[in-house]
Amino acid sequence: MPGLKPGKLPEIDPPGGDVALDALLADVRACAICADSLPLGPRPVVRMAKAARILVIGQAPGTKVHETGL
Repeated sequence: MPGLKPGKLPEIDPPGGDVALDALLADVRACAICADSLPLGPRPVVRMAKAARILVIGQAPGTKVHETGL
């Protein structure tokens, strides 16, 4: 994406972007498959953009990330 530094992709594209991408992001954030195994409950940490070539999703490793998602 022009004007962005490496590693600085926006979390999602601007409003009015790709409906399928927005739906995927909502599905990922709502995932509760491992809820029974997590003391704080599920909190997927995800950053995504149409320009990204890969998608990495992880579980919040601690309380600070769990609360903020960052």
